[in-house]
Amino acid sequence: MRLAKKFAFDVSYTFIAALILRFSAIPITIFLGRLLGADDLGLYRMVLSIYNLSVLFVGIGIPAAMIKFIAENIEQRDSIKSTYSTCLFSLLLIGVAIVPVFYGLSGVFAETFQMPELEALIKVIAFVFPFWMAYDATLGLLNGLRMMKGYAFGQISQALLMVLLTILFLFLDFGVIGAVYAIVLSYIVTSLMLVYLARSFIQTRIADFVARIKQIAGFGSQIMIANAVNTINYQADVVFVGYFLLAADVGYYAVAASLSRLLWVLPQSVQRITYPSLSEYWAHNDHALFNEVVNKAIQYTACIMTPMVLFVIFYSKDIISLTMGEGFEASVLPLLILLVGGSINAIIQRPIGSILYAIGLPTLNLKIFSSVAILNIILNIMLIPPFGIIGAAFATSITLLLVTALVMYFAQRIAGVQLDLAWFIKLGGIASLSAALFVLAGSYSIATGAIIVAANVILIWTYFLETSDKHYIKSIVDEMTAHLYVWQGIKAMYASMSGMVKKP
Repeated sequence: MRLAKKFAFDVSYTFIAALILRFSAIPITIFLGRLLGADDLGLYRMVLSIYNLSVLFVGIGIPAAMIKFIAENIEQRDSIKSTYSTCLFSLLLIGVAIVPVFYGLSGVFAETFQMPELEALIKVIAFVFPFWMAYDATLGLLNGLRMMKGYAFGQISQALLMVLLTILFLFLDFGVIGAVYAIVLSYIVTSLMLVYLARSFIQTRIADFVARIKQIAGFGSQIMIANAVNTINYQADVVFVGYFLLAADVGYYAVAASLSRLLWVLPQSVQRITYPSLSEYWAHNDHALFNEVVNKAIQYTACIMTPMVLFVIFYSKDIISLTMGEGFEASVLPLLILLVGGSINAIIQRPIGSILYAIGLPTLNLKIFSSVAILNIILNIMLIPPFGIIGAAFATSITLLLVTALVMYFAQRIAGVQLDLAWFIKLGGIASLSAALFVLAGSYSIATGAIIVAANVILIWTYFLETSDKHYIKSIVDEMTAHLYVWQGIKAMYASMSGMVKKP
């Protein structure tokens, strides 16, 4: 029970951090747009896009691999220290080497995108890489040790500092380059702070340094390639909409895609915890706990996500009108189509999305993502010209369903995962029946949707959760009352961080 409670609290911390990270871009966008205008906002977004694309590759997957290696040896402090130190020093060397390369290519970037002002901004962002490497390495340490309070502390610190520095530099008339300085400085401060707090895990003498980094980098590079293919896969629909259709269609589709992917925040927070847990249990041949983590992670995610998905389906038109204003009615149907594949993927695959990495099969993930990416491209080319953004939504939804089916198939076949299929069939049947009732009762009735969503919550609590689950959830809620507000939770992270990395 104690481990289960820790799991729930860890998810809550990573979920808070994920929300803050996702929404931290909003105030920056508002201030940049209002104070500097669309041109400088576009420059900032371009720098951010180049940076975000670069960090997919520059770490060659070492931080992600480090999580697995640390989790597998969580009881061996010397091994953890050796792994973290090896990865930290290697990533710092890579980061330092990238600075002059990125700095020298600044003119090429500016010329390629026909934005002369981009050159100075790229020269500034080039200096972020060593500090980003140290930041990501230390987050990997905390994730592997399942110190998620510290993990959330690091992410929230960087996000809040970046927002505050951006606003400060804008009001000091630094312009768009000040916003880029804010990115670099936020990572400098946060990375130095995290490395200082993790100093007890740093050792200067590392036995078998070359062999260890070859092993970690070899595994990590496979994760990096698989994740890069997967990321490109999920961006393909927007790219093809832009290629085949008009700019307005890109806008309509982007709204639908963004709203559907907001539902991924919770399951991806769960995945942050399941990855090191599954890695540890698999390495120790504890298949009973391995299977229990998989089942409980998916079932609890399903219980929370099902009413949320139904709410978004029932009030999709109202949500889009409230968030985007009038004129975005064309986004409603693509959103509903995306929710079909997206919600099933969010409930079943995403909470345990790193399961094949955890059992040491990153190449299998790469094969799955590559095969699905090819199909995704074919479907987009076939469906977008005749059906527009509706075709793009169908292509993406089919792709998400296929990824879910393939990952779960291999998880069952290789790792012996056994899901309670009857449980999921019943829950899916009730959700489908709820959607049908909403349509039959009048899809424009606010009261109808609210009643159906409330009824689903009651049914899930009454019939889909075991008595032990209910006692567990009630105990978690009781303990979380002390951290009811997000700010109180954040303060708790900061207050406890100083003593968190003294022992695993």
